[in-house]
Amino acid sequence: MSLLEQKTDRLKKLDIKKEVKAAMRKALKECDLSRDEVADRMTGIMGMLGIKTPGNSKRITKHILEKWVAEEAPHIIPFTLLPVFCYVVGSYLPLQVAAKSLGLEIINSEDQKILAWAKAEIAKRQMIKKAKRLAKEIGIE
Repeated sequence: MSLLEQKTDRLKKLDIKKEVKAAMRKALKECDLSRDEVADRMTGIMGMLGIKTPGNSKRITKHILEKWVAEEAPHIIPFTLLPVFCYVVGSYLPLQVAAKSLGLEIINSEDQKILAWAKAEIAKRQMIKKAKRLAKEIGIE
């Protein structure tokens, strides 16, 4: 595979519109809220945070939400609203899709602690190994 083909393949992964829409549909399906309730809660949170709604709309409606998740519709949720959507539906899958396109993984705070512990443990073991090697070199072990 040529360098240009490799680059093109990597760039294609950045086109996440279909995947984000699918992830949003899945999140909505798994959520206990109706689409009207999701739209209302998003509008409320946006109001509290001072985030403006897209276009001329004063609020997020079920109709707008339907456009964002419709497979064939050209509309997609504005990126600034994606965290609000994820919060309301209790799923970070749409954000995970976006992160994955860049080779990243979203982890929760518990997993962050586990990762930090693992890194510290690896560093500790490397230092122990180095200390043993140095002790051998100077003849104290």
